Amino acid sequence: VIDDSDAAESGRSGEHGGGAVYPQLRLENAPGAAQQEVVLTQPVRKAVFPVAGVGTGSLPATKVMPKEMLPIVDKPLIQYALEEAMEAGIEEFVLITGRGKNLIEDHFDHAYELEAILAERGKLAELEAIEGMTPDPGRMLYTRQRRPRGLGHAVWCARELIAGEPFAVVLPDDLILAAPGCLKQMVDVYK
Repeated sequence: VIDDSDAAESGRSGEHGGGAVYPQLRLENAPGAAQQEVVLTQPVRKAVFPVAGVGTGSLPATKVMPKEMLPIVDKPLIQYALEEAMEAGIEEFVLITGRGKNLIEDHFDHAYELEAILAERGKLAELEAIEGMTPDPGRMLYTRQRRPRGLGHAVWCARELIAGEPFAVVLPDDLILAAPGCLKQMVDVYK
């Protein structure tokens, strides 16, 4: 049972410390059973990746390439961010893109020609690497921020795709190497 009766009166839903709002599920016993209440917090299944910025802080490198596609060793920043989200148990990935960000979409799409060449040449490790970086079909969603109006507006652009669920905001240009990943640590604290 989703219980938001207290939230309707107070304008909040399951408020925890720090003013953050988390939807909650409230389980109730069958009629006549001892009154016991268990509150389960909805899991964080979705992440928003605001990648619509123009990258002025990284010019001239970002003049023709999105900053999220800048390589760190052998992977672009956005791939590190997606892998960190997957490690944290995120199932749906919402990318807020903008003008000139097609490379990001192409990076996570199938490259049939490249896959065929790798298979033909017996480069199975490389083939597995590019196949493994793509989420299952229907798990990666894209929407556009028409004008760069800041981070808050970019997250707001995802409102219909989030549909009232708890979600993470992942900033791909912040690379934090940790084991377990930073997002997994935060999700574990949320649980």
